[in-house]
Amino acid sequence: MTAMENERIASSVRFQVSREGRSQLLETENLKLETHSAFTLIELLVVISIIGVLAALLLPVAGAVRKQSMIRTAQAEMAQLETAIDRYKSAYGFYPPSPTHSADSGQPINARQPALL
Repeated sequence: MTAMENERIASSVRFQVSREGRSQLLETENLKLETHSAFTLIELLVVISIIGVLAALLLPVAGAVRKQSMIRTAQAEMAQLETAIDRYKSAYGFYPPSPTHSADSGQPINARQPALL
């Protein structure tokens, strides 16, 4: 509140006191009203609870967005691998050999050969 508003409130208090005629309350003429601009505990708790509710609503949405992002990244990487394999085939006429299977037999490299007796 400004000084003018404080003075107006103080003068209205004086007017009411002088109209009633009580001598003990006439001391309010020199009263300066002080105002404090602070939040109450309840106001702070309400704001904190609102922020908490909003955060609880947004966390699942953020998780879903992150999951979709990871899916799209994996799809893009798979498309890049597919393109690279197709370019290899167009350049050499065959697909690249598998790291786990031999090129000529198609059998796994680590497979044991049967023992001859």
